[in-house]
Amino acid sequence: MRLRRTLLRTPPAPWATSPDAAAALPGNEASIALYVDGVYQGAKILSQIDLSDVECVEVLKKPQGTLYGRNATGAAINIIIEQPTDQFEGGGNSSYGRLDETVEEGHISGPLALGLNASLSLVARRGGDY
Repeated sequence: MRLRRTLLRTPPAPWATSPDAAAALPGNEASIALYVDGVYQGAKILSQIDLSDVECVEVLKKPQGTLYGRNATGAAINIIIEQPTDQFEGGGNSSYGRLDETVEEGHISGPLALGLNASLSLVARRGGDY
């Protein structure tokens, strides 16, 4: 009598197919460092937030350990946010997408007091559920 052993194979989780998949596990760090206005974002969940007031995105290929330390062994992404303005300004955007997803974005910027400027940006995302 011969016994056959059958292994059930399940497809990998979607996040497990990325080159940096091990970084999604607790205690591991990604090889690509994410910085927002020069501040390191250690929690990888922060890479999934919406930013509506981005001035520019810098992508630095190859190891950047000299500039950004041990956290940038693969590359570095630096997101620069718009600075508050001296004059009052505001704006917004709204979109409707697949599966009844709606996204509303808005921002205001201007002076609060003499020599003190501030900006506020909000993003609301609803729907899109399966």
